[in-house]
Amino acid sequence: MSSQRFYSSIDFFADCFPTLFTHIPTALLDSLFPVRTTKYCPTPVGTIFGNPINWPNLLYPCLFGILIGFFGFYECSHLSLSSHPSSPSRFSNFSLSCLFFSLMNISAFMTHCYTVPQSSEWQPWYCLDMVCTSTSSLFMALSCFEGGVPKLLQKASYVYFPAAYYVLWTYEIQQKQLLWIPEFLYIFVTGVCASCVFWKVLVPNLLSGTYLNCLLPSLNGLALFIVSVPLDSTLCDILGSPYGNLLTPAFIGCDVAFAGLIGYVISRDDEELERKFKEQERVKKERELKKEV
Repeated sequence: MSSQRFYSSIDFFADCFPTLFTHIPTALLDSLFPVRTTKYCPTPVGTIFGNPINWPNLLYPCLFGILIGFFGFYECSHLSLSSHPSSPSRFSNFSLSCLFFSLMNISAFMTHCYTVPQSSEWQPWYCLDMVCTSTSSLFMALSCFEGGVPKLLQKASYVYFPAAYYVLWTYEIQQKQLLWIPEFLYIFVTGVCASCVFWKVLVPNLLSGTYLNCLLPSLNGLALFIVSVPLDSTLCDILGSPYGNLLTPAFIGCDVAFAGLIGYVISRDDEELERKFKEQERVKKERELKKEV
């Protein structure tokens, strides 16, 4: 990695969402990212194995995200293949969401920490980060539907990743057309995913008081991610560099939310298996009683 380029969180935001950045009123930008944050909280620089990296505060959240993503992929792949043979798509969608969440964290570290923004090394990692985030969100949204999704939509989801990468690379990176592609992939698709999880998973279970030990952390993680941008200047004032910026709560919030959802899926599957086992035992006892009669 060569010299540092980011000067504060506002530059991070501008590089990730270039079209949106140009449409935000200057007064709002000044409010969210005041000049003092550039002075007191410039892009932190650290080292890993002797190599300089930007935003070293992301190292541990990214590592944790990689681990919980692969754990969720491994555990939920088993659920989709064994526990629910009649409707595996729901659980396979969630396991794929976990896989792309891990890949998202890998590419996020390479994008934000290890490569220089807008460089030739940065561009493919940036595309991979955006598309993995969007693909993880897509499969997460699909997994929220109890009865599965239409077969055509399910098949289309499997080509989403290469199609999205091609569109982003061609029209945003190579042709510089600024067609709101990163904003659509990251903000819109992730927003749809968050809405599906909130209304179809969080709200019903929170109202019924079930799985609260898993879903309350997910709700808190989602809230932490949402408030990360308006908290940027406040965190700078309180924590300073390297932790006083929007990236710390955003990445930690994502990890916590995902970990809670993985716990919810595993807990719900265990409960369903226990219920099926008890039902099988009940039927077995009834048959034995009939034989005795």
